[in-house]
Amino acid sequence: VHFRSGDVFRGPLVVDESGTAEAPIHFTAYGEGELPVIDGSRGEGGSALAAILIEDQDQIELSHLAVRNFRKTSKRDRADVNAYGILVKNTGKRNLRGFQLHHLDVAEVYPIRAKKSFNETSVTGIRFETVPAKSVKKAVNTGDIHVHDNVVRHTARFGIAIRHRASKLEGLTGTPLDYDTDVRVVNNVCEDLGGSCVLMNGVWGGLLEGNQFIRSGALVEPELSVNR
Repeated sequence: VHFRSGDVFRGPLVVDESGTAEAPIHFTAYGEGELPVIDGSRGEGGSALAAILIEDQDQIELSHLAVRNFRKTSKRDRADVNAYGILVKNTGKRNLRGFQLHHLDVAEVYPIRAKKSFNETSVTGIRFETVPAKSVKKAVNTGDIHVHDNVVRHTARFGIAIRHRASKLEGLTGTPLDYDTDVRVVNNVCEDLGGSCVLMNGVWGGLLEGNQFIRSGALVEPELSVNR
């Protein structure tokens, strides 16, 4: 799926199909000029929670896109305190595999208003989130995640976050299924973020290598950021 360079596209881009290991679905640019922009804040009827949303889908590649989501207008079914550039969510239906996110420019990701609690603020440029398992038999995870050579700047908290929330179930705790697996975060630049540049929480077999963290805890949008 190709977006023309130099154009701006009103988000959100909702990916509702999966590729295969042999043929992943690839969203990228064509032509010369500035990267095409996917802007979640320009969507009809108010701002979107995420500029690019991938829920319960896998074998996806994103590259050579600019992603923006500075939310400024409330939307009835979206919380004002959340915002994401790219959100990959596993709600627990099955294991998800095969994510390549590279050569992306993700910036200006802010909510409409800030949360009062630092620890509850989840605003992120690029975020993977797996919900905790409800039973041992239905436990799933997300794996084969490669996030590399991206620039993430100006967000209210995180740059890149991979978070699998723990189930705390006997027989599952401490096993690979209670974690996201085979995660590589390599050669990214995170600059002027409100909080942490990279979070790996609930990751089994993670690699963090060759990244640049510049001015985390920046005061770019002090009223909307955690600034820590």
